Amino acid sequence: MSSLELLSGLAASVIKGRRKGSPTSQTWDRLARLAVHILNAGGPVPAQHFGHEAEVWELTDTALVVQEAAGLRFALPVFEQHFGAQALRKGSVLPEEIVTADAFPRWRYAIAFAVSASAPDEAENLMLRLARANPAAASWTFDEIARGRKQHHGMREAEDRARTTIARLGRADHDELRTAEIAGTWLREALEALVEGFGPLSGSLVEMRDGRLPRWGVWAKEGWVAISPSRYSSEPPAVTPLASHPSNREDPEWRWWSQHLFPGDPLGRWDWARGQIREPLEHVVRRGALLMPPDSPLAHERLWHLAQRLPLGNVNRDGVSVPEVRRRVEAMMEHVRTSVRYTHQVAGYTYDSADIRWMHPQLAGVTDEVLRRPYGEPDQEIPRRGRMWQGYSPLLTLRITRQILRDALIGYRQLVELNFPSLAPALGLYSALPVSAEGMVVMPEDDTDGSHSGLIHTLRPKAAGRRNDPPEVDLGLWTEPGFGPTSPFPGGPVDSKTNFHRPYYVDRELSTGSSRPATELAYEWLVRDLKAVGWLGVNVQLSV
Repeated sequence: MSSLELLSGLAASVIKGRRKGSPTSQTWDRLARLAVHILNAGGPVPAQHFGHEAEVWELTDTALVVQEAAGLRFALPVFEQHFGAQALRKGSVLPEEIVTADAFPRWRYAIAFAVSASAPDEAENLMLRLARANPAAASWTFDEIARGRKQHHGMREAEDRARTTIARLGRADHDELRTAEIAGTWLREALEALVEGFGPLSGSLVEMRDGRLPRWGVWAKEGWVAISPSRYSSEPPAVTPLASHPSNREDPEWRWWSQHLFPGDPLGRWDWARGQIREPLEHVVRRGALLMPPDSPLAHERLWHLAQRLPLGNVNRDGVSVPEVRRRVEAMMEHVRTSVRYTHQVAGYTYDSADIRWMHPQLAGVTDEVLRRPYGEPDQEIPRRGRMWQGYSPLLTLRITRQILRDALIGYRQLVELNFPSLAPALGLYSALPVSAEGMVVMPEDDTDGSHSGLIHTLRPKAAGRRNDPPEVDLGLWTEPGFGPTSPFPGGPVDSKTNFHRPYYVDRELSTGSSRPATELAYEWLVRDLKAVGWLGVNVQLSV
């Protein structure tokens, strides 16, 4: 039995066990209206704000609703989601209104219940609206529903389901050209909706012409679909049905093609469309190459990270010569300007066109003659076979780590708002901003091999403030012998779960001396958020 069926039956049985006869439609409507109030408010609703005494009595009489000093609440929290889903399906609340940072963490299961309980066309319409409003909410909803279905098909059964789904979308007697047009249009609509939600990053994730997907040439047969983007045009018609497979055509407009089994499972086109975007998204994230403001602390780190790897003839002992870096980058830009794709490997690191294109204007804004390590050099000798962070004294480590955490929180917010503005409300850490960082830098005096040293910290949501308020960082320093403090958080005990019920208590190695310490932290938080909503695979990590 699915969660949806369980909740529906449980609500009905509770009411029937309390009252004779079936509840009226008016009672169901009021329960749905109460769910909307509670989910929007994030807690009990004062009875007088909901309705008059008779309406309140009618709800408490069902035994599904409890009246307390704080107000009205459901006897079981899952009933909020169940009746919230009913309100969403009836149009009492709009999908676009409940994918905000304040609302989505509370509404997400109601959304999944609503989509799961809907007829195929209604469910597709809900997913379409979710995707355009917030691709992260749509992705999370799809995964939540798919987890409950766990469908496994052999190839022949999958092909049968594909043909059946295409036939449902059109007439049963349409020819192959019409089949291709229907199949291509159906898939393209889902991809366009997700791309629209990604905004400025979309050009790095899918091929675009003048800000739009190129025209598609589509061939279809026996449940299989081949898609060939136009070399020249994004003008209508969006989909051109092809009478023969693109591999057999000499028409120069259709330059390359990909072949897919048409997704026949319920909501399957959303999994397909997400797959077209996810691989290039993972590539951009792995390289740490997301868009960022030129003055971002992460931009300084990236410039240092890329510049220090160049083979430079004149390297200042205090840093990297900016004129020499400019000379090298300008020489590489000559290749970038005349190449479709350019790569240059130096000491195990591969620069690509995106790296060089980014460095070129970034260097123009540098006024210093020397580019220095973002957080300064070590102030003491690094032990033989030691790690870079061991060259920093405890007090210097504390000062630098405070700044790293501040910069990481600023950088995380900038990455989200510039690259994922529509996804942001469904991302766990972003939905909890503003937060304060609290914890302890642990560097025991007797820790000669560095095995007991580290940073223990948490991100604690603040009760008030704006997302772009300067981050507050409260770190202490522990140098006593042993493994470290038993209570490292100045603000008291730590709630171990965020709005999305994922721990955010962190114990990690010190990153002092790393070339991109704030970037590593910011991407660590971002990657965790994107994995949670299905936009990154479980093994994706920052690789540079």
